[in-house]
Amino acid sequence: CLLRFRDLASKFLFSNVKNGTSTSFWYDSWTAYGHLVDVFGTDGTRRLRIRIDASVADACKLYSWGMQVTLHCCICSAHEETRDHLLLSCPYVLEIWYEIRRRLLCHVPTFNSWSDLMLWTCASAPTAPNVLKMLVIQTLTYSIWQQRNNMLHNKSLILALVLFKDINRQVINFIHVLRKRKKFRNLMTFWLI
Repeated sequence: CLLRFRDLASKFLFSNVKNGTSTSFWYDSWTAYGHLVDVFGTDGTRRLRIRIDASVADACKLYSWGMQVTLHCCICSAHEETRDHLLLSCPYVLEIWYEIRRRLLCHVPTFNSWSDLMLWTCASAPTAPNVLKMLVIQTLTYSIWQQRNNMLHNKSLILALVLFKDINRQVINFIHVLRKRKKFRNLMTFWLI
């Protein structure tokens, strides 16, 4: 009886990608399109040049596409470049997190994983509303990714404190533009302390 609903149920099953090493690029449902082998067909592996047994992590690495890039973080060159390292534990980013911790009045823990960061973002704190935390994280993520690309393509990196000043200015500008909306009305008082 339940087997009749197998096609319907498959639309609601998604793979939790995490670092991508245990998620099949072709056969697990990790995108909104479902199983990519169904979208691209069996010759999709040949056309996209991604092995049939590739994981999401394999397919997403630039070197798997034949590009000659290092696996190490292009900012610190000390660790493998992952999302968690680049945004949470790279020494360059830790300097920026230090400044963010000084700015926010709530407790900002040291994050070990992206999940920890998301849990902190969703946890309510009277001195740092969720919308402010999300705004800061979005601005930080965008700015760090820009610096990563700048380092990768131009071999140029601005100082962490200079980048924090830019992040600070972006957050202030964003709050100022949206200050008439209910969620943003008092945010400046939480950020400009």
